[in-house]
Amino acid sequence: MLAERIQPTTEGAIITAIAAAVLFAIALILHLAHLSLGPLDEWAFVFAGLLLAALHLAGVGTARRVRRR
Repeated sequence: MLAERIQPTTEGAIITAIAAAVLFAIALILHLAHLSLGPLDEWAFVFAGLLLAALHLAGVGTARRVRRR
């Protein structure tokens, strides 16, 4: 039987946090410029950023499974 061990990594967490920050930046630019990208207004980017921030805080993408023989 192969034993599985979970090793923590921060790479996935960093990517999720950066993606959330980029979405918040896009929302801020759209708000300050009073722009809308069709159905994608500033609130769509805010909600997407909040979703990624919640996933980041929940720890999604912070562990990987390693199989050893």
